[in-house]
Amino acid sequence: MEPLFQELQNKAYDPIAIYGMGVNAESLLTSSLGSRIRFVVAKDHIGEAFHGYEVKAIEDVLPLCKTIIIAASPRVTGIIYDRISSMVPNEKHVFNMYGVRLNGRRDYTENICWNQTFEGLLRAIDAHDVISFDCFDTLFMRRTLQPKDIF
Repeated sequence: MEPLFQELQNKAYDPIAIYGMGVNAESLLTSSLGSRIRFVVAKDHIGEAFHGYEVKAIEDVLPLCKTIIIAASPRVTGIIYDRISSMVPNEKHVFNMYGVRLNGRRDYTENICWNQTFEGLLRAIDAHDVISFDCFDTLFMRRTLQPKDIF
């Protein structure tokens, strides 16, 4: 798990809260991030103790942390993220157990062609001398003897 959290090694993500109390949360607490985790969050266990931490409500922890790691299986992570995403301000970071950012910027939506009309796309194309498209091999079927025959 350690290499997956390379980005989180940056102290700018501190203080960190983990959401969950299972084996994944225990694993995070004993990882290299463990010393930087300040809060444990779990909806149904508020006030209980977990590995020396008092379990808190997400509403209480949000003003105090910069990062939340949802320490759960992928299926449960989606449920938890759906529950808390409307409460989490954009400047906070939410990651899953594998170090993948769940919130924040969605670069494709900031592209000038995103959410354009067909006519708007034609105008954008006409404004350029060269247009390039990337085509991935899963998009097309090419009947060739050798891959180099495509080119």
